[in-house]
Parts: sequence; C-alpha cells; structure tokens
Amino acid sequence: IQRCSNTNGYTGVRISKNDNIFTAQIEQSGICYELLKTHIIEDAAQAYNIAADYLFGVGIGYRNHVMYPSQKFACDIVERIKKIQKIVQVFL
Repeated sequence: IQRCSNTNGYTGVRISKNDNIFTAQIEQSGICYELLKTHIIEDAAQAYNIAADYLFGVGIGYRNHVMYPSQKFACDIVERIKKIQKIVQVFL
C-alpha cells in the first residue's frame, strides 16, 4: 500500500477545494477505486481503511486513525469495490 502525503492528514483522502467534498480512493494493480464522496472527512478515511483491509489484507500497510464504522457502511464499501472489479473485468 502506498502512503500518500497530503495536507488533510488522511491517507487515500483528497478534497475538492471547489465544493469541500472529500473523496476516498485506493489503488491496486493499476486499478483506481473511487470509494466514497462525502462532506465528512472521517467517513472518507474509514472507507479507505475498509478498502485497504479488503484489497490487501487486515493489518497490512498504513491505516488512518479513525473509529471503525458500522457493519453496513463497511459492507457498502466492499460492494462498491466488487462492482468496480466486475466493470474492470469486462474491459480485460
């Protein structure tokens, strides 16, 4: 997992200066997964953590220091990843 340096303090989270929307994303094997767009930075950081655990294995690499979200939130992020993987496979 690559660690990015940014000004917001959370790995895998960027902010759109125009509308103050935080976007969580992660990359694996050249595929960029856009996980979540939200006004709440901690939600974006949680989405990154869930994706990192799912894609790379629990406890591997850097994690953001935020509380673990609800099970539904985690399931929604994993389903988003699976949906992107299916779309990518169509083009391979």
